[in-house]
Amino acid sequence: MKFKHEIVDQLLENLFPLPEQFGLDCSDGGDELPNYWLIKDCLKEVDKNVKIYYGMSKLVILPSKAEDIVIKIPFNGYYRDPWDEENEELGEWCDFYFASGSDPSDYCLTEYEKFKNLKKRHLESFVAETIFYREIDGVKIFVQERVIPFDFYDRSSNAPSRKSKIVAKEWRMQGKHYMNSNWVANCIDYYGEKRTEHFFFYCENFDEDITHDLHQGNFGYRKDGSPVLLDYSGFDS
Repeated sequence: MKFKHEIVDQLLENLFPLPEQFGLDCSDGGDELPNYWLIKDCLKEVDKNVKIYYGMSKLVILPSKAEDIVIKIPFNGYYRDPWDEENEELGEWCDFYFASGSDPSDYCLTEYEKFKNLKKRHLESFVAETIFYREIDGVKIFVQERVIPFDFYDRSSNAPSRKSKIVAKEWRMQGKHYMNSNWVANCIDYYGEKRTEHFFFYCENFDEDITHDLHQGNFGYRKDGSPVLLDYSGFDS
């Protein structure tokens, strides 16, 4: 994966050190990233058009000066849900324990490990390439190829074949996948029916977390039109 390492390093140097508890504040029923604007302002000192996004488990940085990649940094904590009656002490930071990789607290590391496992089986084309970049203050930082999420991709020029659409819908009815059938049909057209079926068989029988959290923001397309998963670490809390 080729990208401008100097831009990535400058962004990280401005971002660190991270807050001691780096994650989401769900204490009021919403999902908010504490110090959002402070974090963004630090990054904008290096790249004024940088964008940041976040899910439940990680911060994602999209540099405008390194357009082919995103930077992923794992959260190390989040507030307990105030409506969770099973927890006695609500509103306190708690750790992640449910990532399926070698470190249950790190969903970015889990994603990287899943990529390596898929690569061993020659199935890595279905997911965005993820590499371990460096470690700062004990935090592992990862870089992933940037792809276009499903909702932002112009699919009018990438219509799947009628045959593939029929197969994808049949698979959905059989419970082989629960994702957008047109996206799955694109997989069949780009990677072949047998290879695509092998990928879903692997996910269902060996690593179901890959497709555990696949809303339409977590799969999309590369610039060449090939379909790809861009967030495949799963999520459980």
